[in-house]
Amino acid sequence: MVLKEDIVRINLIDYPDELRFAFTTAKLKADKRNTQDTWQLDRSSFRKFTDLFPGDLAKNLVRRFFDSKAIMLIDYDKIRTDNFEQHDLFDLKHNELRIEVKSSIEKRTNSIDFIVEKRRIIIYANKPLSDITIQVFFLFKDERCKSFLNDMEKLAEGPFKEKYHIQDETDFTRQFVACSPEAFIMGYVTKESAAARMKDIFTYANSKDQNDHRRNYVDLFIRNSNPISSLVTALTS
Repeated sequence: MVLKEDIVRINLIDYPDELRFAFTTAKLKADKRNTQDTWQLDRSSFRKFTDLFPGDLAKNLVRRFFDSKAIMLIDYDKIRTDNFEQHDLFDLKHNELRIEVKSSIEKRTNSIDFIVEKRRIIIYANKPLSDITIQVFFLFKDERCKSFLNDMEKLAEGPFKEKYHIQDETDFTRQFVACSPEAFIMGYVTKESAAARMKDIFTYANSKDQNDHRRNYVDLFIRNSNPISSLVTALTS
Protein backbone atom coordinates (compact mmCIF):
# COMPACT_ATOMS: atom_id res chain seq x y z
CA MET A 1 0.00 0.00 0.00
CA VAL A 2 1.30 3.44 -0.97
CA LEU A 3 1.18 6.32 1.51
CA LYS A 4 1.96 9.98 0.91
CA GLU A 5 5.36 9.61 2.55
CA ASP A 6 6.28 6.85 0.06
CA ILE A 7 6.14 9.23 -2.92
CA VAL A 8 9.49 10.17 -4.49
CA ARG A 9 9.62 13.87 -5.43
CA ILE A 10 12.10 14.92 -8.12
CA ASN A 11 13.04 18.51 -9.01
CA LEU A 12 13.35 18.68 -12.79
CA ILE A 13 15.98 21.44 -12.77
CA ASP A 14 18.33 19.05 -10.97
CA TYR A 15 18.45 16.85 -14.10
CA PRO A 16 19.20 19.10 -17.10
CA ASP A 17 20.83 16.21 -18.97
CA GLU A 18 17.64 14.14 -18.70
CA LEU A 19 15.54 17.10 -19.83
CA ARG A 20 17.77 17.45 -22.88
CA PHE A 21 17.64 13.71 -23.60
CA ALA A 22 13.84 13.68 -23.34
CA PHE A 23 13.68 16.66 -25.70
CA THR A 24 15.94 14.91 -28.19
CA THR A 25 14.15 11.56 -28.17
CA ALA A 26 10.66 13.08 -28.23
CA LYS A 27 11.63 15.29 -31.17
CA LEU A 28 13.11 12.40 -33.13
CA LYS A 29 10.09 10.19 -32.47
CA ALA A 30 7.64 12.98 -33.32
CA ASP A 31 9.38 13.73 -36.61
CA LYS A 32 9.41 10.10 -37.68
CA ARG A 33 6.20 8.42 -36.52
CA ASN A 34 2.93 8.53 -34.61
CA THR A 35 2.44 7.60 -31.00
CA GLN A 36 0.12 4.71 -30.27
CA ASP A 37 -3.44 4.73 -28.98
CA THR A 38 -4.12 8.41 -29.39
CA TRP A 39 -7.55 9.96 -29.77
CA GLN A 40 -6.03 12.80 -31.81
CA LEU A 41 -5.87 12.13 -35.53
CA ASP A 42 -3.61 13.77 -38.12
CA ARG A 43 -1.41 15.42 -35.52
CA SER A 44 1.49 17.65 -36.47
CA SER A 45 5.00 16.82 -35.31
CA PHE A 46 4.59 19.54 -32.64
CA ARG A 47 1.49 17.83 -31.24
CA LYS A 48 3.22 14.48 -31.29
CA PHE A 49 6.09 16.06 -29.38
CA THR A 50 3.80 17.43 -26.65
CA ASP A 51 2.41 13.91 -26.22
CA LEU A 52 5.81 12.23 -26.16
CA PHE A 53 7.97 14.58 -24.10
CA PRO A 54 6.36 14.01 -20.64
CA GLY A 55 6.55 10.23 -21.05
CA ASP A 56 10.18 10.23 -22.17
CA LEU A 57 11.07 12.59 -19.32
CA ALA A 58 9.30 10.40 -16.74
CA LYS A 59 11.19 7.35 -17.99
CA ASN A 60 14.51 9.20 -17.76
CA LEU A 61 13.83 10.37 -14.23
CA VAL A 62 12.92 6.87 -13.08
CA ARG A 63 16.17 5.58 -14.57
CA ARG A 64 18.16 8.27 -12.74
CA PHE A 65 16.37 7.51 -9.49
CA PHE A 66 17.47 3.89 -9.70
CA ASP A 67 20.97 5.03 -10.68
CA SER A 68 21.08 6.89 -7.36
CA LYS A 69 20.34 3.57 -5.64
CA ALA A 70 23.19 1.84 -7.50
CA ILE A 71 20.71 -0.03 -9.70
CA MET A 72 21.59 0.25 -13.38
CA LEU A 73 18.67 -0.03 -15.78
CA ILE A 74 18.91 -0.44 -19.55
CA ASP A 75 17.16 2.41 -21.36
CA TYR A 76 15.91 1.33 -24.79
CA ASP A 77 16.29 4.86 -26.16
CA LYS A 78 20.02 4.66 -25.37
CA ILE A 79 20.63 1.33 -27.11
CA ARG A 80 18.16 1.35 -30.01
CA THR A 81 19.54 0.99 -33.53
CA ASP A 82 16.44 1.81 -35.60
CA ASN A 83 17.07 5.58 -35.80
CA PHE A 84 13.80 6.04 -33.86
CA GLU A 85 11.74 4.75 -36.78
CA GLN A 86 9.87 2.04 -34.83
CA HIS A 87 7.93 1.96 -31.61
CA ASP A 88 9.87 1.36 -28.41
CA LEU A 89 10.37 -2.32 -27.57
CA PHE A 90 10.47 -1.44 -23.87
CA ASP A 91 11.10 1.54 -21.61
CA LEU A 92 13.61 0.20 -19.11
CA LYS A 93 15.02 -3.22 -18.31
CA HIS A 94 16.76 -4.83 -15.35
CA ASN A 95 18.32 -8.09 -16.49
CA GLU A 96 15.30 -9.69 -18.21
CA LEU A 97 12.74 -7.75 -16.18
CA ARG A 98 10.89 -5.26 -18.40
CA ILE A 99 9.84 -2.04 -16.69
CA GLU A 100 7.20 0.25 -18.17
CA VAL A 101 6.98 3.85 -16.98
CA LYS A 102 3.58 5.52 -17.30
CA SER A 103 3.23 9.28 -17.00
CA SER A 104 0.14 11.30 -16.14
CA ILE A 105 -0.32 15.07 -16.25
CA GLU A 106 -2.74 16.01 -13.51
CA LYS A 107 -5.11 18.74 -14.66
CA ARG A 108 -7.56 19.07 -11.75
CA THR A 109 -5.63 19.15 -8.50
CA ASN A 110 -2.10 19.44 -7.15
CA SER A 111 -2.91 17.59 -3.94
CA ILE A 112 -0.67 14.57 -3.45
CA ASP A 113 -3.18 13.13 -0.99
CA PHE A 114 -5.91 13.27 -3.65
CA ILE A 115 -3.65 11.70 -6.29
CA VAL A 116 -2.74 8.78 -4.04
CA GLU A 117 -6.33 8.18 -3.02
CA LYS A 118 -8.23 8.79 -6.26
CA ARG A 119 -5.91 8.26 -9.23
CA ARG A 120 -4.98 4.98 -10.88
CA ILE A 121 -1.90 3.28 -12.22
CA ILE A 122 -2.24 3.44 -16.01
CA ILE A 123 -2.55 -0.15 -17.21
CA TYR A 124 -4.45 -0.89 -20.41
CA ALA A 125 -6.80 -3.82 -20.00
CA ASN A 126 -6.37 -5.07 -23.57
CA LYS A 127 -2.57 -4.99 -23.87
CA PRO A 128 0.26 -7.27 -22.80
CA LEU A 129 1.53 -6.50 -19.33
CA SER A 130 5.08 -5.47 -18.51
CA ASP A 131 6.83 -7.18 -15.63
CA ILE A 132 6.75 -3.92 -13.68
CA THR A 133 4.65 -0.80 -14.26
CA ILE A 134 5.74 2.41 -12.54
CA GLN A 135 3.47 5.44 -12.36
CA VAL A 136 4.80 9.02 -12.51
CA PHE A 137 2.69 12.16 -12.11
CA PHE A 138 3.35 15.75 -13.17
CA LEU A 139 1.38 18.31 -11.12
CA PHE A 140 0.74 21.97 -11.91
CA LYS A 141 2.40 24.74 -9.89
CA ASP A 142 -0.42 27.31 -9.83
CA GLU A 143 -3.69 28.27 -11.52
CA ARG A 144 -2.02 29.70 -14.61
CA CYS A 145 -0.09 26.46 -14.98
CA LYS A 146 -3.27 24.46 -14.43
CA SER A 147 -4.71 26.23 -17.47
CA PHE A 148 -1.55 25.58 -19.48
CA LEU A 149 -1.63 21.83 -18.82
CA ASN A 150 -5.33 21.65 -19.63
CA ASP A 151 -4.98 23.73 -22.78
CA MET A 152 -2.11 21.63 -24.12
CA GLU A 153 -4.71 18.89 -24.60
CA LYS A 154 -7.93 20.85 -25.20
CA LEU A 155 -6.86 23.68 -27.51
CA ALA A 156 -6.01 23.30 -31.16
CA GLU A 157 -2.34 23.83 -31.93
CA GLY A 158 -2.72 27.35 -33.33
CA PRO A 159 -4.73 28.82 -30.44
CA PHE A 160 -2.55 27.01 -27.90
CA LYS A 161 0.65 28.45 -29.35
CA GLU A 162 -0.86 31.91 -29.63
CA LYS A 163 -2.22 31.97 -26.08
CA TYR A 164 1.10 30.94 -24.53
CA HIS A 165 3.43 32.62 -27.06
CA ILE A 166 4.94 29.34 -28.15
CA GLN A 167 6.99 29.26 -31.32
CA ASP A 168 8.37 25.73 -31.21
CA GLU A 169 9.13 22.67 -29.09
CA THR A 170 11.81 24.53 -27.14
CA ASP A 171 9.28 27.14 -26.00
CA PHE A 172 6.83 24.40 -25.06
CA THR A 173 9.43 22.49 -23.04
CA ARG A 174 10.48 25.61 -21.16
CA GLN A 175 6.90 26.36 -20.16
CA PHE A 176 6.08 22.75 -19.31
CA VAL A 177 9.02 22.55 -16.90
CA ALA A 178 8.14 25.94 -15.40
CA CYS A 179 4.53 24.88 -14.88
CA SER A 180 5.30 21.39 -13.61
CA PRO A 181 8.72 21.76 -11.96
CA GLU A 182 8.58 18.46 -10.09
CA ALA A 183 7.86 14.86 -10.99
CA PHE A 184 6.40 12.39 -8.52
CA ILE A 185 7.17 8.68 -8.66
CA MET A 186 3.98 7.38 -7.12
CA GLY A 187 4.31 3.60 -6.95
CA TYR A 188 4.44 0.42 -9.00
CA VAL A 189 2.64 -2.85 -9.65
CA THR A 190 3.91 -6.23 -10.80
CA LYS A 191 2.62 -8.13 -13.79
CA GLU A 192 1.07 -10.70 -11.47
CA SER A 193 -0.84 -8.18 -9.34
CA ALA A 194 -2.10 -6.35 -12.43
CA ALA A 195 -3.20 -9.63 -14.04
CA ALA A 196 -5.14 -10.50 -10.90
CA ARG A 197 -7.20 -7.33 -11.37
CA MET A 198 -7.94 -7.77 -15.08
CA LYS A 199 -11.65 -8.32 -14.45
CA ASP A 200 -11.89 -4.95 -12.69
CA ILE A 201 -12.15 -2.48 -15.57
CA PHE A 202 -12.40 1.29 -15.61
CA THR A 203 -13.59 2.79 -18.93
CA TYR A 204 -12.59 6.29 -19.97
CA ALA A 205 -13.64 8.28 -23.05
CA ASN A 206 -11.94 11.59 -23.78
CA SER A 207 -14.46 14.41 -24.22
CA LYS A 208 -12.56 15.59 -27.30
CA ASP A 209 -12.69 12.22 -29.00
CA GLN A 210 -15.13 12.55 -31.87
CA ASN A 211 -14.78 8.88 -32.69
CA ASP A 212 -15.81 7.79 -29.17
CA HIS A 213 -12.51 5.96 -28.75
CA ARG A 214 -12.98 4.52 -25.28
CA ARG A 215 -10.08 3.17 -23.30
CA ASN A 216 -10.32 0.33 -20.83
CA TYR A 217 -7.96 0.43 -17.87
CA VAL A 218 -7.34 -1.96 -15.03
CA ASP A 219 -9.10 -0.41 -12.05
CA LEU A 220 -6.09 -0.27 -9.75
CA PHE A 221 -5.61 2.80 -7.59
CA ILE A 222 -2.22 4.21 -6.63
CA ARG A 223 -3.07 3.70 -2.97
CA ASN A 224 -3.26 -0.04 -3.68
CA SER A 225 0.06 -0.21 -5.50
CA ASN A 226 3.51 -0.79 -3.99
CA PRO A 227 5.92 1.91 -2.76
CA ILE A 228 8.89 2.37 -5.04
CA SER A 229 11.23 1.71 -2.10
CA SER A 230 10.10 -1.93 -2.09
CA LEU A 231 11.15 -2.27 -5.73
CA VAL A 232 14.58 -0.92 -4.83
CA THR A 233 14.80 -3.62 -2.17
CA ALA A 234 13.62 -6.33 -4.58
CA LEU A 235 16.16 -5.37 -7.28
CA THR A 236 19.07 -5.28 -4.86
CA SER A 237 18.28 -8.50 -3.01
